[in-house]
Amino acid sequence: MRILMALAAAVCLAAVSTVGLAQEREAIPRPEYPRPDFQRDAWSNLNGVWDFAFDPEDVGETEGWFEPAGRALPDSIVVPFPWQSALSGVADPGRTGVAWYHRTFAVPEEWRGQRVVLHFGAVDYRARVWVNGQPVGEHEGGYTPFEFDITDVLAADDNAVVVRVEDPADLAEIPHGKQSSDPPNPWDDVDFTTVSGIWQTVWLEARPAAYIAQAHITPDVPGERAILAITVETPAPGSLDLQIAIQAPDGRTFSQTGALAFDAAGAHTVDVTFDLPEPLLWEPEAPHLYTVDLTLAAPNGVPDVVHTYFGMRSIEVSGPNVLLNGHPIYLMSALVQGYWPDGLYTAPDDEALRADIAYARELGFNGLRMHLKIEEPRWAYWADRLGMLLWNDAPSPVAFTPLARERLTRDMEAMIARDYNHPSIVIWSPYNESWGLGFRSGGDVQAYLSALYDRIKALDSTRLVVDNSGWRHVRTDIADSHRYTDNVQEWRDFLARLEATPEQVVVLGHPFYAEGRRYSGEPLMMTEYGVGWGEDRPLEFRWQTTEIRRHGGLVGYTYTELYDIEHERAGLARYNRSPKEAGIDLAMVNSADFVGLDFRGSIMQRPGAAIEVPLFISAYGQPALSAAVVDWRLERIADGEVLLEGSYGPVALMPYSVTELAPFALTLPESRGSVRLWVELRDSGGTRRGYSTLDLGVF
Repeated sequence: MRILMALAAAVCLAAVSTVGLAQEREAIPRPEYPRPDFQRDAWSNLNGVWDFAFDPEDVGETEGWFEPAGRALPDSIVVPFPWQSALSGVADPGRTGVAWYHRTFAVPEEWRGQRVVLHFGAVDYRARVWVNGQPVGEHEGGYTPFEFDITDVLAADDNAVVVRVEDPADLAEIPHGKQSSDPPNPWDDVDFTTVSGIWQTVWLEARPAAYIAQAHITPDVPGERAILAITVETPAPGSLDLQIAIQAPDGRTFSQTGALAFDAAGAHTVDVTFDLPEPLLWEPEAPHLYTVDLTLAAPNGVPDVVHTYFGMRSIEVSGPNVLLNGHPIYLMSALVQGYWPDGLYTAPDDEALRADIAYARELGFNGLRMHLKIEEPRWAYWADRLGMLLWNDAPSPVAFTPLARERLTRDMEAMIARDYNHPSIVIWSPYNESWGLGFRSGGDVQAYLSALYDRIKALDSTRLVVDNSGWRHVRTDIADSHRYTDNVQEWRDFLARLEATPEQVVVLGHPFYAEGRRYSGEPLMMTEYGVGWGEDRPLEFRWQTTEIRRHGGLVGYTYTELYDIEHERAGLARYNRSPKEAGIDLAMVNSADFVGLDFRGSIMQRPGAAIEVPLFISAYGQPALSAAVVDWRLERIADGEVLLEGSYGPVALMPYSVTELAPFALTLPESRGSVRLWVELRDSGGTRRGYSTLDLGVF
C-alpha cells in the first residue's frame, strides 16, 4: 500500500503534458514515451493510480459502471502493472476474469483544434473503453497496441475514461505463451504467473485530422538507399505537403519535400526512396542509427510531426551461413522471457529493460530471443541503441483450431507492423516446439505453416523466419534444434549428428523435419540447451558451448537462459538480475573469434607431466581473420607468477568457419600447485581477438 499512497500523491494531476511538466512526470511510473520509433511531441502520460474493482459476477455493464454517475470503483491499481504483480498494488496472482479501471484526465489547452487520441500499449486480454460514458471502442489481443479517437466525446474540463478488461482463465485458444492457464497447458511445468489487465503505458496524443498513420522504412544496403512507405490518413480529399528529413549518424542530412493530392478520404500509402551514399551500417559492434523527421502539413493547418529512426542493416541466408550486411555472422544468443519479480510482464522502469540488454552484452552475447512474448517497443529500442540482435516469438495458444490460428496470425501481423523499423530485430518465429500445433505435423499443419511463412515474408521480406523452433520444421530460414542433456558424450554425439545428418536427428521423440520434408541446406543452430540448476547453471555453460563451437556446420546458439524466472532456476543471473558465479569470464566463450581448448584429460597432473591440449579456432569476427598468432603462458594461480610462456604462428585460419590446429604440447613445471594456461589469439596487428584458459592442478 505504500506504493499506492506515494503514487497517489504524485499523480493527482489529471494529465501530464510534455510541455513544461517534466518534474511531475518523473513521479509517474514508466514516464518515458512508449514508442520511440514513432513519436509525437504532443502527448500526455496516463500511467499512475487508477480506480479499480474486480467484477467476479460480470455485472458491471448491466449496472452501468461506465456511466459518469455509475458505481465508484472502490479499490486502486497502479497502471501499467498487471493486477497479479506487486507493483500494481493489487498483487492478486491467482485472479483472472473481469475487472474495471477508471481515472479522470484533462486535455492540455494547447491541443485545442486537434484530434485527441487515446492509446493503449497492451491490455490482456479483451478491453472495452468508454470516455465520459460514451463507448469509444474495444480490442481483443493481449500483446498488441490499439487506439481510439476520442475527440468527439470530450468535455471542456475534466474527462473520465473507463476500461473493462476480461482475461479468461482458459487460454487454450488465446495466444498467451508461458502464462499459466486453467485447465493447465501441456507445458504447465514451465509456465509462470498469469498476467491480466493493462500492462503497458496508456497515453493521450494530439494530432491533426490528416495525419501520418504508419511509416515503414526498408533499408537497401547493397543499393545504398532506403525506401520509406508512409501511410497517411485523410478525412477528406485534398492536398498535403510531406517533408522528410533524414540525419545520418555522422551528421549528414538528406531531405525531400513534395505535394500529395488525394481524391478520396481514407488511408493512402506513398513510397519515397532516399539515396544514402556510403551508408553507415548497423551492426552489434557499431549500432549506427539514422533519425527521421516526418512532417505532414495541410494548408493553414497544424502539421503532424512524427519522429522515427532506422538502421542500414541487411540479414539473409546464403547456403549454410547467416549473413549480416553481406558477411557471415555467428549468432551467440540467450533466451529471455520478459518477466520481472515485481512487475511480471511489465518492467519496473525503463532502466530495467536497458540493463537486461547491457548485461547480455557484458557477457559477450550478440543476440537475445524474446521467448513467446511480444515485448513492449522500448525493449527493441534499447537493442537498437546498444547493438543487440533480436529473435522475436509470437505467443503460443494451446489448440490448433481455426480461432486459435486466426488469433496468432493477427498478433504476428500486429507485431511486424509495430516493430518493422527496428534494425535489431532479425528473426520472426510464429511457433515453438509445436505448441499450438497439436504436437503434430500432418498435412493440415504443414499447409498452414507453409502459408504462414509466406504471409510473414510478404509482410516483411527483410528478416528471417523460423517456422516452428526446435523440431518438425516445414519451411524455415534457419533449421534450429533444442536439446537438454548433462551427458558429455551424448551431447557430443548429438551435435555431430546435427551437423552431419540433420534429416536423421530426433529431438525428444520428434523428427527434426516434419514428415515428408527434408533438410535442404539451411543454416543450423542449437537454440535451446543448458544443464545444471540454480547457482551451478553458469558452471556448465562453458563445456556445452565449447562443443557447439567446434562444429563449423553450426552457425550459432541460444542458451537457456539469461536469468531465472520464478521456479525456473535456469539462468546465468537470478530472477532479481544479480549475476551468479560463473568461475570464468563468460565473454571469453561468447566471442566472435573463439579459442577452443578441447582438453579431455584429467585436471590433476603430476609435476613434470607432458600434456597435449587440442586446440581449435572458430573465426567469425570482423574484420575476417585468415591468419593469426597464438600466444600462451602458464602462470601460478595463487600469485600470477608466469612459469612458462611462448608463441607460435602465424597460423592460417579459415574465416567464418572452424580451423583445427595441431594440439598444444606442454611440459608442466616440477613445482606443485594450481596453474592456469592462457592461450590468446592475436591478429597480424597484435590485437587480441579471442582467448581461453585451462586450470590444472599439479600435485
